[in-house]
Amino acid sequence: MSSQAAQVPMGLRRSSIVRNFLSALYARRREILRWLVLLGACLIVAATTLLILFAILDAPLAALAAIAAGAAARLLGQALNLRQLRLSNQPAELATFEFDGETILCNIDKSKILRYASAWKWRIIAALTAAGACLAVQHLPLPEFRLLPTSFGNFRWLVSLIGSCAAALPVFSGIFFLQVKGPERRWAAETAAVIGKRVAASSDRLLQPRELAGLSAGVEALGHALGMERREEYRAAVARYIGNNTTASALQPETAEKFLDALTELARQDLKDLSVSLDAYRGVECRFRAVQMLAATIRQPEQELKLDELGSEFDQLSQLASERQWEELQRRAVWIENELDRLHESLRLHSSSVPPVVLAPGSDPYSLLGVSVDTPTPLIRKLRLSLAQLYHPDISHSTRNSAKMAELNAAYDAVMKDREREAR
Repeated sequence: MSSQAAQVPMGLRRSSIVRNFLSALYARRREILRWLVLLGACLIVAATTLLILFAILDAPLAALAAIAAGAAARLLGQALNLRQLRLSNQPAELATFEFDGETILCNIDKSKILRYASAWKWRIIAALTAAGACLAVQHLPLPEFRLLPTSFGNFRWLVSLIGSCAAALPVFSGIFFLQVKGPERRWAAETAAVIGKRVAASSDRLLQPRELAGLSAGVEALGHALGMERREEYRAAVARYIGNNTTASALQPETAEKFLDALTELARQDLKDLSVSLDAYRGVECRFRAVQMLAATIRQPEQELKLDELGSEFDQLSQLASERQWEELQRRAVWIENELDRLHESLRLHSSSVPPVVLAPGSDPYSLLGVSVDTPTPLIRKLRLSLAQLYHPDISHSTRNSAKMAELNAAYDAVMKDREREAR
């Protein structure tokens, strides 16, 4: 009785363990199935890889031809990509361009660059090229060359399977080059570098035009002499153009250079017009100062009032130059000169009533003549003749001042008297 009672629980325990194990397997059936599928896939991939390796060893020349042709096609595709970036507007789809006032900045879109470097077009071309090269070598009358050990001949089924894989080697090579994207990072870096160099070259060409910079410096110098401020106006015009057409300026500098050529021609014309206007301006200025000094000596209120009106007209010349009204400036300058000449003639009619000029007490006649005490007397006489040619009213009626000549004559007389006293 005791032994039978002991046997029954033992059988029950075994059946209970089996049921528990089966129920655990059933509960985890999906996970187990997933692992079985994964294991099967790994075995299939390993077997396929091994068979492809055997096929390559069975037809090494065809495999080498496929790899060489596919790699060459991919490299050629990258070279054509870079050429297209250098010559077309394709970079506008891969980057954005901004102008900060000093240079053109290029902001690369990395994801677009990667897609461009590994474009499907070139991968399909590489796959077709590799498959075609492999197929061509397989059907060419070339001597057989195999790397498989001769011991494989003992397994006919394996030799037949390897031969089938070797026949499908063009398909495998095509699939390989469809999947392989190449050294993406290196090709993306090359693509970005080509775009960056292109933008930098365009920026240098547009923002550092040497001829325009020289013309601008000349225009600024002449404008400053005319009393007008014209600082870097041409550079500002270039900056505005690039700011409004940043992408076109970065990728098509030839179009922007047409604008630069037009701006350079304008600067040349401005320089020429400013030079002529400056001559007219200085002529009017010389006449105005001469008449002003004569009017201050004679002191006629009516003539001084007229001179003030002409001074207001003279101040308008700078404004006309800043507005590029060159013809109006020339016309106004001629009119002012004629009015100054008339005023000068009117003042000369009253010059006889002006009392003789006497040097102020304590003034130095040598300084007035621009000589020193040690200057030889012949040289002083020669200098006096030169000053007379500049200031004598009978020689230059409309531009010189008789009061100034009178003062110089008084200084010369004082110096000569001083020399006579020293000679005694």
